[in-house]
Amino acid sequence: GGELPPIADLRESVSLRPELPLRGVRLGVFTHHFQDADPVIVQQCETALASLSALGAERVEIAIPHMKSLSLAHAMSISVEFSTNLGHLLSKGYHLEPSTRIQLALGLSMSGTEFMAANALRGWAFNYIKTEIFAKKNITAIVSPTVGSLPPKMGEGVLESGESNTPLVMQLLKFIFLGNLLGFPGLSVPVGGSSSLMPIGLHLMADHWGE
Repeated sequence: GGELPPIADLRESVSLRPELPLRGVRLGVFTHHFQDADPVIVQQCETALASLSALGAERVEIAIPHMKSLSLAHAMSISVEFSTNLGHLLSKGYHLEPSTRIQLALGLSMSGTEFMAANALRGWAFNYIKTEIFAKKNITAIVSPTVGSLPPKMGEGVLESGESNTPLVMQLLKFIFLGNLLGFPGLSVPVGGSSSLMPIGLHLMADHWGE
């Protein structure tokens, strides 16, 4: 057994500060992307978002093109960075678990052309989100679930040998990778939990210096 962490009471937190209502707060929601998660996650995050709207926040529809390509660019960037710093361990006789060896090998296999393409896409996204979303739409924060799916139970042998499961990692990071790729500040607020006692969070990502 166990207990979930306490869930944020959004209404109570604002009622304690009546001089600071959420009127004027504009929350950007990419609905198509927001709803591409496990149903229990979507339902509880939508409920939390409705609570914020009831307190005066405005839900603003946004769209961020090329999300899958941006996710791939993020994966390539961190893989190359990881392998650049630690790839020498593969040839120096260090004992590495199989999943780490796979990750290092993936990064070392990527070409300079691919890495530059990922960074070109990164630069485009940096300018697009700052200009077209935060500036032109006057968005306070981009809102989404924190993860796309509930973390599964670890399979047999994972503790001994690790696990290489890139699709699962990308699904778990699908809503938060932009913060890491582009340097935007983010905050995850617990808003519920699953029947298996896994916490569910609502993620808010602001513009640079918009913490």
